[in-house]
Amino acid sequence: MPPDGVIPIPQPVTTTSATTMPPTTSTQVAPMTTTSTTTTTTTSALPRLCAESGDEASVFIASDTTLTDELGFGLIPPARTCTTCDGGIVNYYPSTTTDVPEQNMESMGSLTGTACPNMCICDTSGTCWRITSPEVTIIFWQYCTEGTCGVYTYIRTDNVGTDNDEDGLETLDYTRRITSAGQIFTADYETQPVTVVDSELYVNAASIGCNSCQEPTCKTTSE
Repeated sequence: MPPDGVIPIPQPVTTTSATTMPPTTSTQVAPMTTTSTTTTTTTSALPRLCAESGDEASVFIASDTTLTDELGFGLIPPARTCTTCDGGIVNYYPSTTTDVPEQNMESMGSLTGTACPNMCICDTSGTCWRITSPEVTIIFWQYCTEGTCGVYTYIRTDNVGTDNDEDGLETLDYTRRITSAGQIFTADYETQPVTVVDSELYVNAASIGCNSCQEPTCKTTSE
């Protein structure tokens, strides 16, 4: 109780109110990813080929190789030339009038082992041949018959026509050899024709080189 004469003063009432705030949610946004697609178009070069011919004998001749006229067999110019191959040219020659190599000046040319000691000739099957001696001379005899043409290797050596003549052309693996003596009828020493059924007597040349073996990858064969 308050003392006499004192009027009590009402005291303010303090009210405490607790306010609950909603929780704050933090949202992280992943960075945007941009995908770029690049399309590359590759164009393969077309094979550079020299077309085959049914009425002209064709052969690849390396740039380091020059044919000559040896022993009177001839050195006729090509009827036309294809220059799309790397490392040389493909020449097309008219056919000789006979399938027996002879000194009638119809040959496309020759190579001697003296001038071309590293001579290499690859045939139409891809087999490559080298001369067995610098004394070997190769006369290239081009001939066509019934739509089939070839450039055939006629072999001459210093011992031609003798029983001791074993020089000629040999495969790189030494498994096959063609000799000058093998291209001659031993009875009368007449030359075998290039069209003889026995294909072991002549190499059908697809490429000719003096310092390297050039497989005929550019030329389509005459066969």
